[in-house]
Amino acid sequence: MAESLQLSEFNALISLLDEPDELLYSEIELNLIQGGMPYISHLEELLGNTLDSATYARIQFIIHNIRINEVFVQLGRWIREGGNNVLEAFLYISKLEQPLMNYEKVHQDLSRLQHDVWLEMNENLTAIEQIKVLNQVFFLNHQFKGVAPKDLSPAHFCLSNILETKCGSPIGLGIIYMHIAQSLKIPVFGVNLASNFLLAYTESYTQTLKLLPSGKVLFYINPNKEGVMFTEEEIKLFVLHHQLHNQVSNYTPISNYLVIFRLINDLMSVHPENIKSEILKTLLDLFSE
Repeated sequence: MAESLQLSEFNALISLLDEPDELLYSEIELNLIQGGMPYISHLEELLGNTLDSATYARIQFIIHNIRINEVFVQLGRWIREGGNNVLEAFLYISKLEQPLMNYEKVHQDLSRLQHDVWLEMNENLTAIEQIKVLNQVFFLNHQFKGVAPKDLSPAHFCLSNILETKCGSPIGLGIIYMHIAQSLKIPVFGVNLASNFLLAYTESYTQTLKLLPSGKVLFYINPNKEGVMFTEEEIKLFVLHHQLHNQVSNYTPISNYLVIFRLINDLMSVHPENIKSEILKTLLDLFSE
């Protein structure tokens, strides 16, 4: 649709924002929401010039729903296109918590972190030495730290907030850690332990959206405990001690698809039952199609 036509439709619709008939207004609202992202800048400008409180609330609601719809569109496209970049999906979901995040700063922070790790790496390092370098840069130099389960909030699942505050949920820290490792061709992948999101260092570097990473697991990493490394036997002791169900999935690296599925579920667990939790439940439906 041409920009002039979009703007013409937009102007016609916003002239009706004060429509008193709720049934008629619901159609106007729906058309504005369906107009999508091309309307956002115009709506934000209108919002800044609106004095009437009722109209202001209506515009806010429309902007909010356009942004939510865009997250669904972007995540759906990520799934259809293969989901190779898990951080990309993490960014989309983070927009639900912080729709006005500074994307340029997010990418700058990640690039700086990756560069700092790269400076310390060399091709002669063993697997354990590589992770020691990652841990040094990630947890000591950049001072990232995990948050206790009782203190978790939605902000600890938001990419931009984690990068800014250096505090995050196990899966939030884990995805960032995994992204930095994989960007340097270090084979680190997620592990879906029931009560903890862990990472695994594998023998090979192959992963797609739904297929599991290939290669034998050499050892495991806890992103919520400053990257401490441990063995499968130690996970088995943990499972036994906490009376968890002992299953293969506790030890097996998972696909990007399941990492993001776990992220949404973990985020839902700290959200109160409200409209945001309902949005997250609907997001999960994308993974069952």
